[in-house]
Amino acid sequence: EDNIAKLWRKNQKLFSDKLREHEIVSGTSVLAAKSFTAAGRSFTAKAVVKMGENPDDHDSRVNYYSLTLISPKLGTKKLFTSEDHSKDDYWFMLDAGVLGVIKSPFEDRVAVVGMQVMRGWEGPPHTGDLRIVGASLKPW
Repeated sequence: EDNIAKLWRKNQKLFSDKLREHEIVSGTSVLAAKSFTAAGRSFTAKAVVKMGENPDDHDSRVNYYSLTLISPKLGTKKLFTSEDHSKDDYWFMLDAGVLGVIKSPFEDRVAVVGMQVMRGWEGPPHTGDLRIVGASLKPW
């Protein structure tokens, strides 16, 4: 099919059966904003990026980054920290950030959806790789 709506209509019974089988609750929107409220508490998913110079061409690059979940009531929870690439000659990550979160309909958990932007082979177009990290929203 040439679009998702046609594909869904054509296979609606199969898709609905599979969603039910795996206890997945369908909805119109899955990806929530970086800042959200759950269980009466506010949270913000954030990427902390440490930039450095690429020794190969002296451009700026991401040496390492971390994904965190911040709550005014609970503090900061570190979810992921990348390797440190500050000594790598051929490391070309240009940026990293958080796209949003997916809240579990069954429990106090979220999946934080991050993006890593890597330099293209000889420049643009660059590629984006998703980094998905799960996190409990229970007090830490």
